[in-house]
Amino acid sequence: MNNNLRSRMVSSSSASLAPIRQRTSPNSATGKTISRRQRLRAWKLALSPIWRSQTALGTIAAFSSTFCLVVGGVSMSLELMMNPDAVKWLEPLVPAWSQVPFANRQAPQTLEAIQAQISAQGHLSARPLVLDKLPSPQTNEGLWSYETGILLPVMARCTGASGAEAEGCQKIVQLQLYLQVRSPDLPDDAQVYYQKISELNIDGPAESLAISHLNDSYINGSSQPLPLTQLERFYSKAPNTGIWFQLSGQKTYKGEKITFGKIVHYNYETRYLSEMMQWASPNNQPPGWQEVTGGGHPELIIDRTTGIEPNLSIYQIKPVKFVINPISLEEITLDAPAIKTQGYRDALWLAKTGLWSPAYEMMAYQKQNLESLGNWTATAQAQMDVMRFHAQVSQAQANARWRNPSQQVLMALVDGRWTQALEIYESQLALGNTMNDVLTTDKVDLWDRVEMALRVNPKNIDLQGWGALIIAAQDGEWQAKDWLNQQPAKEEELQRLLNLLEKRSQAIERNQKIKNHRSRIVGNGLILAEINPEQWQPGNGASISLAPGEIWYQIQVIGFHDSVLWQEFPFRDLQLPRYKGSDFLWKHLGLHNDPNLQIIVWMPNGEQQTIATTVKALQFQNGSLKLLAAGKPILGADPTTIALTGALTGNESMSKPLAVSNSALEWRSPQTLTLEQLNQQNPQWVNAIVPVLWYELQLGGEVLPGLQPSPEMMLTQMSDWLVQLVDLTGNDKPEAILTLKPDPTRKYSRPRTLILEDTGVLIYSELTSAKGQSVTGIADVKDGGLTALVVEGSTGYTLQRWSSDRRRFEF
Repeated sequence: MNNNLRSRMVSSSSASLAPIRQRTSPNSATGKTISRRQRLRAWKLALSPIWRSQTALGTIAAFSSTFCLVVGGVSMSLELMMNPDAVKWLEPLVPAWSQVPFANRQAPQTLEAIQAQISAQGHLSARPLVLDKLPSPQTNEGLWSYETGILLPVMARCTGASGAEAEGCQKIVQLQLYLQVRSPDLPDDAQVYYQKISELNIDGPAESLAISHLNDSYINGSSQPLPLTQLERFYSKAPNTGIWFQLSGQKTYKGEKITFGKIVHYNYETRYLSEMMQWASPNNQPPGWQEVTGGGHPELIIDRTTGIEPNLSIYQIKPVKFVINPISLEEITLDAPAIKTQGYRDALWLAKTGLWSPAYEMMAYQKQNLESLGNWTATAQAQMDVMRFHAQVSQAQANARWRNPSQQVLMALVDGRWTQALEIYESQLALGNTMNDVLTTDKVDLWDRVEMALRVNPKNIDLQGWGALIIAAQDGEWQAKDWLNQQPAKEEELQRLLNLLEKRSQAIERNQKIKNHRSRIVGNGLILAEINPEQWQPGNGASISLAPGEIWYQIQVIGFHDSVLWQEFPFRDLQLPRYKGSDFLWKHLGLHNDPNLQIIVWMPNGEQQTIATTVKALQFQNGSLKLLAAGKPILGADPTTIALTGALTGNESMSKPLAVSNSALEWRSPQTLTLEQLNQQNPQWVNAIVPVLWYELQLGGEVLPGLQPSPEMMLTQMSDWLVQLVDLTGNDKPEAILTLKPDPTRKYSRPRTLILEDTGVLIYSELTSAKGQSVTGIADVKDGGLTALVVEGSTGYTLQRWSSDRRRFEF
């Protein structure tokens, strides 16, 4: 709602007001005594604003005539004009609203004199509101003229206030309305004078009213009136039935500001200032005028919304039998149905539970049927307009783009969009998001909404689904299933809803695993000289900063466990929610419980260096997942020698950095034998693999081709080769993992690995098929699968396992 007030803050300083246009007299002269005729003329001019009211003139004329008949004529009329104090006894006979300035009415005064008088009474005068072009009825032709006035707030110090709100608090205790007049004694004087025509004593609303609309059942406000400190006039969109003002104040409750006040109206015709109603807004919103029901007549809107449910009170101007101010503000309520049909009653019930959009749709259907029969009324239209007005707010909230899917679902439910909300909910279940915060929220009463909607439409399957989900979240899954079995649904529809409950159970189980999940990550490391923090998303409240002595490491993730399965690069099937996707990924990586990674490097002499690092941020794009970690530098490492790019050419001084979580891999350290020792234990197996090894050495250029020594001679040359026995193929029989020592004649030469099955078949060779790779370790990945080879290649590390179908090790 647009604020249609042009605010003018009340202050204790006075305002300078422009004088009215002077009216010169041809008979006046400076320094000469004013004649009796001029004096009479001045009094008429001074009192003319007061006597212009047609009703007041009629009353005065009637009483003046009676008095003249009693005393014999004209002299009394002159006395009334010349000396009002002499006829003070007439005042009780004149209606109070006529505002005739008899003895208890002051003569016209300057603004300074008025303010001095207020000050003498122990009060303060605030800055007056200037009221230009006040309509004033002419007595002769029934036309309107215009006059200028001021509305002067009278202030007093607040009593009974406490805390910060009491400091310097001044409240409005009275409003005084003045019209601008000429001096009765000096009609040619340029000084501006004011005649009081109305006043209104002000008391603020009780504290109990101000806090009555808060969503807090544990508070009881007192009857103590709260101070009103601000006066404003309604301008744009305000009705033309006089001048409308609002008085307001504020109170802080539990850190939230509550705005409260009163609506004041000035009637042009009777010159009557009256209080129309008091109001309170728990969301600190002022009232405003807006046309809701049509017909060119604006209504007063009080926004009492707390939370996400729209709560707007709409007041219409209604005629009343009160002569001096024949209008009142009357709220359009939904308490009583304007038409006694069941469909109309159902629409009202939906509206009362906050389902404004379904209520309005049902009411529009009712109108179409009833209007054709001539049974539609103005009251029914007003109630329908209230529904429409609330529905527009509810629909705007539901149509907004909410990043939080829980908020999106909740807004859809508030607007009665059961199907749309269920679609979003099911998509979130697939991501492991149970949205229990929606099903158990105290922001709105979802169960009341669902229950009422089912009374109107009991066969709506999506509604039944939401009923079952709410019961499952609040009372348990078995109660939800029992409730579903009592609903009118077909067998296939019931099965769909039972499957929905099962998906929710699976998501809850997954969430519990995520809650306890610790990181199990494997990746390739890279030293970064500098970073751009804007390219990284910090997780778990981590700050992207280095401690003294630390450097940055980038980890290109090649595999991680998500608490259920191992995910391997590229991660193109990884679906992230739009809202807080980085937080979602951070938890699925297990970094919320264990953000520590080890950076492992093998030096040229075979020595292993391990550096502890802490993950600070992540980056996910096009299936590539990178982590940013901080840790101590690698001793003796040159950043240019450990980049992720560049092929292994045999001249590297050290291995590439391998990044692993503490619990990602379980390193295998099988017993190491020489080939000679294995021959002593299993000569048959060694006799089968020696010729295969010799042939592979020839293919790899390690021995001259064509040479075919005896098996005994081959074994003699290979007797010191190192062998480890590990089951890599899952047949419960070990494979022989042979390691060729580095060639001392070659710079940066590395050990090379060959693997043979228990039958003697070669299944892995870094001399030929796997040339350019280097097995740096053997590890269990802790997922129940086969033992993996940790292999360093041209682009980093991979975890390779045996594929029985393809008969090879692969990533």
